[in-house]
Amino acid sequence: MIIVYNDTIITGSKDKSIRGLPLREKEMKIKTFEINYAHEGEVTYLMNLYHDEIISCGVDGRIKRWYNRNSDFEGFLKYELVETFSINDQTKVHNSVNKIIKLRNNHLCSCGNDSTIKIWVKDYYKNKYELNQIFTCLDKNVNSILEIDNNLVAGCLNNTQFFNLDQLKFENNLENTSTYSANSMIKMKNKIICGNWGIFFIDKNTKKLLKTIKIINNNLEAIFCLTALNDNLFICGGKLGTIDIYDVNAYEKIASTYIKDESIYGIKNFDNIYFFYGSKNIFFMILEEFKRDVYDDD
Repeated sequence: MIIVYNDTIITGSKDKSIRGLPLREKEMKIKTFEINYAHEGEVTYLMNLYHDEIISCGVDGRIKRWYNRNSDFEGFLKYELVETFSINDQTKVHNSVNKIIKLRNNHLCSCGNDSTIKIWVKDYYKNKYELNQIFTCLDKNVNSILEIDNNLVAGCLNNTQFFNLDQLKFENNLENTSTYSANSMIKMKNKIICGNWGIFFIDKNTKKLLKTIKIINNNLEAIFCLTALNDNLFICGGKLGTIDIYDVNAYEKIASTYIKDESIYGIKNFDNIYFFYGSKNIFFMILEEFKRDVYDDD
């Protein structure tokens, strides 16, 4: 997992660590940091919560909050653990945590491989987050979540589910759709786009499937990540051997470029530079250079 935050690339790795690397060479000494054994297994997701806080999730089922206590000292980064989320004093809150997001009301929302979505509310007196609400999905693997209007959207391995946040109840289930990972569901205009063995376009208002593009030819391939380029175009990557650009309105691929890495797990934008977190490397492309390198399938 990768986030770009405070002029720093922050990565969560399979080796259980969280690392920060500077985006600017002059900040090399003060922007580099490493948290060894941040989790008891792979770090599955990272989120910047506030100016000096990040949250990490792990395959160990834990959610942790980290605070940079040295933010006023020449930008020096030294994140310290300030909270491990818990339920009845048990720190394993999911069976592997896949994603966490901040809702518009500043509550947090997490999902995992235990069929549940959990809402967390901060107790400012105790300076900790406490469990407030649980939604149970039809699918065990809840891989991604989005807040759209008054709905919470759960991207699962075998379906997409909608929950009404105002009434705190299940609203709709859409079968024959699939979301592979935390990064493979996004919202663009009035559409929700999910990626796995294909790309699934869902109308966010009617909650109906608009279009499916099958792009995977075998079980070894999958779409791991999607990100919007602008209002009309998005990038997708994964175990495909390419990075592809699709038109959200025409439902078609318009450009593609080959990559050297085996898989792409995350894509982030920083000042029109797109960072790709692969299975072997972190690399970047400037959008104009990407356009020059692409080829058209037609």
